[in-house]
Amino acid sequence: MEPGYVNPRTRVLRIVSSSSPTGRPTSDPGIRVSIEGAERAEVVGAWSATELMGTLAVQVGSLAPDQTKRVVIRVFCPRSRVGAQVRASAVLHAQMPDDSGELRSREEEVELRFAEGHVNSAQPRDHERSLVALKAWQSDVMRRALEMNQRHDWLGAQQYMQREFSLMSRYAEGLPGALDTLEELELLAQQIAQPMHERTRKDVYVARIKSARGEIELRQDAIWSVKEMLSRPRL
Repeated sequence: MEPGYVNPRTRVLRIVSSSSPTGRPTSDPGIRVSIEGAERAEVVGAWSATELMGTLAVQVGSLAPDQTKRVVIRVFCPRSRVGAQVRASAVLHAQMPDDSGELRSREEEVELRFAEGHVNSAQPRDHERSLVALKAWQSDVMRRALEMNQRHDWLGAQQYMQREFSLMSRYAEGLPGALDTLEELELLAQQIAQPMHERTRKDVYVARIKSARGEIELRQDAIWSVKEMLSRPRL
C-alpha cells in the first residue's frame, strides 16, 4: 500500500498483496483492512468479505508457498478540506494447517491526503497496480451484468454496462495493456441486452471469478479466452 493524494470526488483503488510468509502451506488466510475517515470501503471482485465496526475482513482462499493474490479495495471518500487525511491499514493472517498457531504479516499502512485536482493528477501512475485494479473492476462489472441477464433484466444490464464502460474507459486512458480488458467488456455489452446461451454465460462468469481470485483453471477443455467464449456460435 502506498501513500498518495486523493480528490474528494475521486474513486480510489488500492491494492493489498501478500504471499505466504513461510514455505509451508497455510489455511483460512484472509486480509483485515481498517479504514479511518472514509465513508465506506468495499472489495472489488469475487471475494468473500464482511464488514464490522470499520474493519473489512476478506477471505482469500488457499495460499500456497510463493503464491501471490491481489485484493482490490474501493474506498469511498467524503468531501473534505485540503490537507485532511484518510488512514488505512491492512494485515494478512492465516492458520498453520497443523493448528500450530496463527501467522500474521506486518501491518501495512497507507495515508490518503485530500488535495486539489491538479496535485492529484500530477502524481506518477503505478501502471501495474492500475491494471490489476482495472481487471478486478471489469470482472466485477461482467459478473453483475451476467447475473442481471440471467434474471432477464436486459435493459438494466445494458444501462449498467454502458455506465461502467464509460467510467472504466476514462480510468484506462494512457494505461498500457488496458485495451484487451476494455474489448472484452465491450464484446459482452453487445450481447447483454438479449438472451444468452446458458453455457456461454456460465463459462464467462466462472472465468471472471477465477481470474479475479488468481485461481488456476484445472479443466482440460476450458476455453480461457473470454473473447472466444463470447464469439462462439449461439446454439
